[in-house]
Amino acid sequence: MSHSKTTFQAWWLEQMDDSGVRIGLWCRTVDGAPYKATCILCKKQISCDNSGLHQIKQHAKGENHKRASKIHFSTSQSRFSWKGVAKKDDSQPPLSFKSKTSSPSLSAPILSEPSSAGPSSLIPLTSGDCRVKAEAMWAMKVASSNYSFASTAGIKELFSAMFPDSPIASGMALSSSKVKYLISDGLGPYFLKKMVSDVGQAYYTIHFDETTTNQVKKQMDVLLRYFSSSKGMVQVRFVRAIIFGHAYADRVSGELLDTIRNLKLPIHHLLSISCDGPNVNKSIKRQLESAVVEGGAKGLVDVGFCTIHVVHNAFRKALDNFGGAAENLCLDLFYFSSYLLHVRYYKEEQVNLELDEVNFVRHVQSRWLTLLPAVDRVISQMSGLREYFLKTLALRSTEKSDRYKHICRLLNDDTTEVQLLFLQCVKELFDSFLRAFQVESPMVHCLYSSLVDLVKSLLKRFVKAELVAGKAGKDLADIDVDKAENLLSDNELEVGATTRQKLARVGAGKKIQCLNNMKAFYTAATKYLLSQLPLKNTLLRTMSCLHPDSQKSGTGPRYIKYVAEKMPCVEASEVATIVDEWNLYMEEKIPDSWFSNYDNAEQGEFLTEE
Repeated sequence: MSHSKTTFQAWWLEQMDDSGVRIGLWCRTVDGAPYKATCILCKKQISCDNSGLHQIKQHAKGENHKRASKIHFSTSQSRFSWKGVAKKDDSQPPLSFKSKTSSPSLSAPILSEPSSAGPSSLIPLTSGDCRVKAEAMWAMKVASSNYSFASTAGIKELFSAMFPDSPIASGMALSSSKVKYLISDGLGPYFLKKMVSDVGQAYYTIHFDETTTNQVKKQMDVLLRYFSSSKGMVQVRFVRAIIFGHAYADRVSGELLDTIRNLKLPIHHLLSISCDGPNVNKSIKRQLESAVVEGGAKGLVDVGFCTIHVVHNAFRKALDNFGGAAENLCLDLFYFSSYLLHVRYYKEEQVNLELDEVNFVRHVQSRWLTLLPAVDRVISQMSGLREYFLKTLALRSTEKSDRYKHICRLLNDDTTEVQLLFLQCVKELFDSFLRAFQVESPMVHCLYSSLVDLVKSLLKRFVKAELVAGKAGKDLADIDVDKAENLLSDNELEVGATTRQKLARVGAGKKIQCLNNMKAFYTAATKYLLSQLPLKNTLLRTMSCLHPDSQKSGTGPRYIKYVAEKMPCVEASEVATIVDEWNLYMEEKIPDSWFSNYDNAEQGEFLTEE
């Protein structure tokens, strides 16, 4: 009696043969033959059209197969098995890694399953291989989730308790030093090699920034930014950290050039550099540009230095004129609250006054805009602070520290709260810029207009509106902010409604002084921004045509032509073609949904869509 044939089923691969080996480790499907399987150990096809899984297990009972299985899957040794004729390829890494998610952040890295396709397919051979794989996966999780190395202590015992029936979990050997080694010397070179392969012949930029370590040495982190053709979006990747005694320009530029050479990246494909703007970095830029020109390129693309550093420093300049007392109060309160006894007593005060039971925010003086969230927290706790420091602690003769006395003086001074409220008022001006640009996605198409908006917003708070209207870029620098006739009156000065209410309750002399200092705050911030921001940079201004909102702008063809002429990756003969394509783009009907719902993380991918 006839019956239908049995086709190969994928779930068979998860079953065990009589030797306790997972069938999927040695069995593969046969393309175009649904009734057959192939054993990669015996290099033999197995018919499964009759009794299916039983036929495959029956093959595994053969002496030849058991002998090959013992060699490959014994826990006493580890071997690489290559299918077909192996080709020598030094660029091919021994292991491949994948992520189950396409997100740039590596949340669940896994080693890829072996494939039978191609001439070189790596097969996990022993339980030792599985253990090493598990350790590598955990090391990648530590790195991708920013776990401390100390968190690895006792992890073997934890995994063994969680998975008592797993020989892999019980066999893992992890410590903080081993995880460091796995990341730096084991996985690091692989991922670095993979990144270089991904860069290929693409143009790239180098990002670097120096900071002083606890050992009073300079550490410079180097990052690479490039367009990944494999991912279809811009990628930012850490390359290395360099330790200096002194970060002289010659030393830094030499290390950067050595990094490029060691990665075997073409120097003439270095598009630009990204760094803060001290004079030493200007010298570094000149030296790198000289090397790029010697390599046959036009030079570096100049769109200025890091504008976030400039905005931070502008706030610092302004703070020298008004806000110093508010800053000191935030610093004192944070360190005063580090004493557990004060934390406990102040929590009781918060409960009694029905205030939010929160801690004070740390302000890092090297990054001045961290003061603003600290200011918000102090303002929300002002009634509790006065009750605790000026009344509760005042009754205790034991509290006589200098920090306590300083806090009391600041809380007793009405102008301290005026400063706090004023800083809260200007917070959104600076915060909105930082929120937009402290991201890794491409933002150059928004940068120029955002810089202009920031400066104009500051100017309109203390300068007459008719002097600011219609001006942009370098024209803003023509406004003389030191002339009294150009400034708003004290009543028109924008300082915030809550600041005005508090000013009404201070003495007349203090009120005038505060208003003058607020004008000085705005003046100092604006003058610094105008002197340091790349508002006169023609290339940066013309690159604003890349913004989707500028699609229909009549200046688009002229702007894109200028941009194309400045790009070293564009041949002179290609400029006219780019302008032609731009003219066609201007007439396209592009749905708002293509870009209006994209957040910053997706813009790198959006800019590549057609």
